[in-house]
Amino acid sequence: MELKTRFYITDDEGNKFLGLGVLYLLEKVEETGSLRHAAKSLNISYSKAFRMLSSLEKGLNAEIFIRQKGGSHREGIKLTEKAKAVLSLYRDFQNKANDSVKLEYNEFKRKMDKLLKEV
Repeated sequence: MELKTRFYITDDEGNKFLGLGVLYLLEKVEETGSLRHAAKSLNISYSKAFRMLSSLEKGLNAEIFIRQKGGSHREGIKLTEKAKAVLSLYRDFQNKANDSVKLEYNEFKRKMDKLLKEV
């Protein structure tokens, strides 16, 4: 028996806008400075990555990235300070939520194992 969990944050209409995929994308954008490179490293299309960040901005009602124009490749993206704070808060939430769920699951598994031995 194994537990798998996924947490998503949704807007009032139930549309997902923040989850692990967005977390990984934000981390890669921060690391690479490029949405295109971040998307490629996560094996998702640029358009999907752009939609993910646009949905996040809409869900939070806040700007989370700044396009950087110019430079040798004429591309680039930088996370706003708010985006970095969201990234940190969500990473912390994910870790704490997973730890809490694991504790509950271990108790459930212990009781389940006991129950199944009795039958």
